[in-house]
Amino acid sequence: MDLSQFFVSLAAIVPLAVLVTEFLKTKLNIEKNWLKQVTAWVISVVLCLLGMWLNLGILAHVTFIQAIVYGLATGLVANGFFDLSVVQILLDLLMKLFKK
Repeated sequence: MDLSQFFVSLAAIVPLAVLVTEFLKTKLNIEKNWLKQVTAWVISVVLCLLGMWLNLGILAHVTFIQAIVYGLATGLVANGFFDLSVVQILLDLLMKLFKK
């Protein structure tokens, strides 16, 4: 299995984060809504840090802070706070700031 296929874009990372989060919520019997959201945020950030560490896809050449930002953006979409297109625009703006 080629892990890089899950890291080609933010749109590919979000479903992976949701899938892993749902799996853990089921296995760990997480019932409280706030704990479900925290779990999704943590999984999202961990997945993006893993992608950075393994040099996968869009996270191949980002810094630690940028990977955290990608993880938080993934968490926004995975938790249903924002639409993917809104988060992508925000990410593009943030990444331009980091490159200056």
